[in-house]
Amino acid sequence: MRTLQEIINNTKQEDQMENLEVTDQLHNEIAPSWKEELEGLNKQQLLDKISHWKLEDDYAESSQFLKEIRHSYDVLSDQEKAIALQKFLETGGDEKDFSFKKDESALAFDKAFNNLRDRLQHHYKEQDRSRQKNQEIKQGLLEKLRQLVASEDGTNTLEEFKKIQAEWKAAGPVPGAIAHELNANFHGLLEIFYNNRAIYFELKDLDRKKNSQLKAEVVTRIEALLNHKDAFEALRELRKLQEEYREIGAVVKEDSEAIHARYREAIDQLLKKKDAFIEELKKRREQSLVAKNALLEQLEEYKTYTSGKIDEWKEKTLAILKLQEEWKKTGPVAQEISKEVNNKFWDASKVFFQNKNTFFKTLDDKRKENLHQKISLCEQAEALKDSDDFQKASATLIRLQKEWTKVGQVPIKHKESIYKRFKDACDYFFNRQRDKQAESEKELDVNAQKKLDLVASIKQAADVTAENLETKFNEWIKEWNEIGQVPRNKFAEVQDAFSKALKGAIDKLTTLSEELKEEWQLKLDVLQAKGGGDSKVKVEKVEKDLQRKINALKSEIDTYKTNMDFWGRSKNADKIKEEIKGKILEAEAEVSKLLKKVKILRD
Repeated sequence: MRTLQEIINNTKQEDQMENLEVTDQLHNEIAPSWKEELEGLNKQQLLDKISHWKLEDDYAESSQFLKEIRHSYDVLSDQEKAIALQKFLETGGDEKDFSFKKDESALAFDKAFNNLRDRLQHHYKEQDRSRQKNQEIKQGLLEKLRQLVASEDGTNTLEEFKKIQAEWKAAGPVPGAIAHELNANFHGLLEIFYNNRAIYFELKDLDRKKNSQLKAEVVTRIEALLNHKDAFEALRELRKLQEEYREIGAVVKEDSEAIHARYREAIDQLLKKKDAFIEELKKRREQSLVAKNALLEQLEEYKTYTSGKIDEWKEKTLAILKLQEEWKKTGPVAQEISKEVNNKFWDASKVFFQNKNTFFKTLDDKRKENLHQKISLCEQAEALKDSDDFQKASATLIRLQKEWTKVGQVPIKHKESIYKRFKDACDYFFNRQRDKQAESEKELDVNAQKKLDLVASIKQAADVTAENLETKFNEWIKEWNEIGQVPRNKFAEVQDAFSKALKGAIDKLTTLSEELKEEWQLKLDVLQAKGGGDSKVKVEKVEKDLQRKINALKSEIDTYKTNMDFWGRSKNADKIKEEIKGKILEAEAEVSKLLKKVKILRD
């Protein structure tokens, strides 16, 4: 007869052979159906998912669910934080001043996550206490069974034996570290009990036949898992069936090998399905890694990008945003490198936007300087807008407008207001100037009509004589000058009418000598030359023309006089000298007239 220790050792070996454990490592290698879903959800969808998760359905799965959904949410949060930092840098912020506050959705997620985590921890603590209590119960039952095995009283042992068996099966699971030992001890004592009481062999056989049937049913359920669509769900269910299988005692010897062979074959097939699934998952994640590395390579060139043009920075920014969108669409990679790969991408993006921020910060400093220059131009324009010196102020404002166009751009938030301020000052002045010009034009039109009225009265004057001509002319010219300026487009017409009216008054005087008529005509010519806004230039031009003629005539006279000396030594000199003298007298007379004109001009 075998000893208790031999039976226990044999029971342990059988138990280990028949129970192929699906370990926690295996449990983590394969993704449940919801894990793939998590990696495609946004933050709001993840919040909805965790808000509707039923913890009590499966605590083991819930533990992994919390781990995975926390990882998925943190990846999205990291991306969101990277984008927020990116925008912060674009607006001119400094990274050391950046802070990322959680929104209401993130706070709600944390609350839901913490609630599930705390409940899960409470469950496992209660489970640990329950398993510890169950261990104490089973250890007590083992002690009772030992006493029963050692007892020689067979009267009440069968009833007590069945009671111990029932209580053992009713007791829940115990800590895994001692489960095998307890089961081995229990089944070993059962074996000794049956051996010691030959009268109960039939009972033992019935018990083992029942165990054979129960284990065969468990194996059938395990075999059914081969058709399960969800590999993870199948393995999760296998863990439960293995625990149930282990709790069943020894089977009929001739059934043991067959049941064990079916059991092992079913588990092997399930593990092959798991391996195929993991291999496919691994391939997909490797493809995702290739895609992500390709995007990282494209992004690498942007880390050292620089430019002095805003449009080029905008163009590159759009390119990076496109890469970021493509990155979000790539599938997940192995979890152990997921965070590292993700951080590489967003860190590379951050470098680009830091460089962009530096460029725009320099640009912003220049724009602030431009703003100060334009404020100064505004102040100068505002100081001139009420000036009554329209000519000087107008010239200055035109110069300020030219300077304005040379100053570069200002900060965008001041662009509209500073331009409006400068434009309002300029418009205010030039509107005043136009109003003043319109008023002046009315006065000029009145002056033109007054001068035309004076021309009409000159034409009708009947009291003009040779004796009072100069007096009349002086009176008319004085009145003409006192009237003031006329519109530029009417000046020539009015001036010509005045000159003709005066000439007509001269022509009416038949008693006036030709010499006086000519002198008065010259005065009229000078009067006409002196008219207009550029009268000084005109008079100077007339005087220069007269001076050229005078100089030419004087040169001609000198030449004639030199020729007279030459002809004085030749034949027929007297006749030629007379001709030259005549030409000299004519030239001198012309010089006299021209000098008189110059005198009139200067007077």
